Amino acid sequence: MQSDLNPIFHLMNIDKLQNRKNKLVKALLASATSLIDIREEDVLYDTFYLASRETFTYAVLFDESLNSLPIREQAITHLKNKWKSWKSTGILAHDIWSWQSFTMEQKAIIHNIWTLVIPVKGLTHPFDGLFDATHRNMKAKMEINDKVVTCIDAYCQQANDKEAYYELVRQWHDRFDREVIKSIEISPLLKHIVPFAEKLNQFANVRSWRAFLKQRMTINGKF
Repeated sequence: MQSDLNPIFHLMNIDKLQNRKNKLVKALLASATSLIDIREEDVLYDTFYLASRETFTYAVLFDESLNSLPIREQAITHLKNKWKSWKSTGILAHDIWSWQSFTMEQKAIIHNIWTLVIPVKGLTHPFDGLFDATHRNMKAKMEINDKVVTCIDAYCQQANDKEAYYELVRQWHDRFDREVIKSIEISPLLKHIVPFAEKLNQFANVRSWRAFLKQRMTINGKF
């Protein structure tokens, strides 16, 4: 935002120097910002993925030279719509990983921005509550994925349908790249394996148990 080539930045500086009382400068700012199509994806990058106090959206939301202009309401509308979507439809794994990677300073900026559209009650910010709960949900589902893979690797190498189960695991895992976390459910066939995996995986690396399994598979030709 703060670029020597940005005319809006220059107008904002002049507006500040004029104690924000110059009507001509205000009219020029209103005219200049009316030409800007502030898109939802731009707002999301400025307020989440690359959130900082130096972005154009941050200035629109908080700078006194801009925060009374119609463009601010456009940005607020985008924030409201995205928050509503996250709450009702769900959150992508990519967004969860982004949230988990942010520093405390970045999260503080995000809190500051999104509090404009999210009522805060109690000690936990709703943003933290939603994203942390979704992260726990995602982690639990990924742990199920790991349990199933470990079980197949350890006990099903001689099974005729091993590759079919691996394909189901791949398909399920791929869904984390494109679908919201809350919509991803394990397939019934894989779900059937989970109770066995939870009981047997603890023995997968026990030498005597693996020797026994190897002997049985050699005798039977399968497990």
